[in-house]
Amino acid sequence: MLFMKDIAGWFKQLAGAKMEEVKIETVSITSSFSMTKGLYLPIEETPDLLAAIEQGAIAALWGADSPLPRSVPNDFPIFQTQDLVAAFNTIAENYKKKIVQKEWKQMTKFIFYQNDRSINQYFTYHLDDEREMEQLFSSINQYRKRRG
Repeated sequence: MLFMKDIAGWFKQLAGAKMEEVKIETVSITSSFSMTKGLYLPIEETPDLLAAIEQGAIAALWGADSPLPRSVPNDFPIFQTQDLVAAFNTIAENYKKKIVQKEWKQMTKFIFYQNDRSINQYFTYHLDDEREMEQLFSSINQYRKRRG
């Protein structure tokens, strides 16, 4: 399970309350799907923080070049990064290391593109499944190659 303190250790917090012991159940690149206790990273879509909050986001990771939305609740945590795809990969890699060391009843899910990006499909990856873990990292690498 990811915690807010993990994210705070990897990225600079720009706004919002510090909620170190809060669990993150979902890491998502889209505001289109439910993300219970989610961390939102608007990788490609036009960022819609209010939609993400409605879908269950409790924090967001924001691109350094993107202006912060004006309608952010004061206590909503926002972290900053130069590259959202690299940040997603960092989170997944560090989570992978954590689950090797510990076993949790509840795991964090990752929502990212499927390998075939041409059909614009999202997939929910569970990193406690070796095959899905490999697929997620393959999808991230393919996305990076297409992006240049």
